[in-house]
Amino acid sequence: MGQDIERLRQLKLEDKRQWYEALEDGYKLVNDQTQSDWAQEQAQTRFPRPWELAAMTKWRKDHHFPDEDAPPDKKRAYYNDLLLQAAQWAKERPNATYIWMERLDAMEHLEDVASGDVMTAVNQTIKVMMSNAGPEGPDSGDYFNVVEVLTKKHLEPERVVEMAQKGLDKWAIESKEPYYDLYATKENLEDNKFYQACSRLQGLGFETDGYLQLKQPDKAQILLAQIDERLEDLRSLAGDKQDRKKSYAGQLAGYWGLMAREGELQGRKLDAMAFYENALLTRLDAQQKPETGKKDELADNAHQLWANLGGTDEGRKLWYARRADAIANQATLTWEDTNQPLAAFEIADLGGKTWNVASLKGKVTFLNFWASW
Repeated sequence: MGQDIERLRQLKLEDKRQWYEALEDGYKLVNDQTQSDWAQEQAQTRFPRPWELAAMTKWRKDHHFPDEDAPPDKKRAYYNDLLLQAAQWAKERPNATYIWMERLDAMEHLEDVASGDVMTAVNQTIKVMMSNAGPEGPDSGDYFNVVEVLTKKHLEPERVVEMAQKGLDKWAIESKEPYYDLYATKENLEDNKFYQACSRLQGLGFETDGYLQLKQPDKAQILLAQIDERLEDLRSLAGDKQDRKKSYAGQLAGYWGLMAREGELQGRKLDAMAFYENALLTRLDAQQKPETGKKDELADNAHQLWANLGGTDEGRKLWYARRADAIANQATLTWEDTNQPLAAFEIADLGGKTWNVASLKGKVTFLNFWASW
């Protein structure tokens, strides 16, 4: 195969993007990542596309996305770098929605960005988003991405409500569209249905949050009743899959947090405290951790109300803090035994040797699955 790639390269079809793409894939097949990267960068430089930027690809290779347990200073450094780089990328691609979304994502994770700067970026993102949308309008995800930033920064709740409603309207249209035929396996269809339902709940949660910030608990209460119904559907869709069950638990914890805030606005402090406890315990049961280096508003709000009702720090530690600390200190990577036999297969390696299940019996085997399209 290596000889075939070299013959292909000797054709020197520098004016053809397909030539670079063939080289990129070919070098991957022979595990020459350096040359594969070269072909990719050449294609991006010589034949730029609206959704590609060679500088972005290189930056992401040099700046690894921090995992959820990364130290706060490492996360801040990453998002500060991303904020600066996104500003440069936006100069080269001022009308690329995804670049402005990257800038918003960085601002969302940085606590020291001025509200005025956030709003300037939000307004520009919406402007670009609308100009690129075409007659059908932006996707629901575009609306929800912008609303998420406004919600977490506690900015412009009126706009939060408005854009969440638009996102939900678009979601209703998207949910009726057929799934892409090439990926319409039973498992993919089930996953798509589950995560579509999660997206709808996310939009309803944003709209509810907006009404709570506007101190309109009656409107929030109507939406909370809808969320309660949708959560029952989501629980059924989650089934026994662990990733879905965790996502469901996260949605449920968010619901109880909103219920608690609505209860506080209505003056029902004891109800609100019970709802906060449900939210925190649900989050613990799902072994979900607050993001390191960021304010945990759910726990802070609950703690403040707990103290206001006469609760002691010692009592809080007994029912919540000890368990929360244990989960915060545990490793995030876990292995689960499937206890299922490996399906029969037969495959040849790059050296021409054929492997099957029987030839691997008793050996520790690492399987690396990847796809290209």
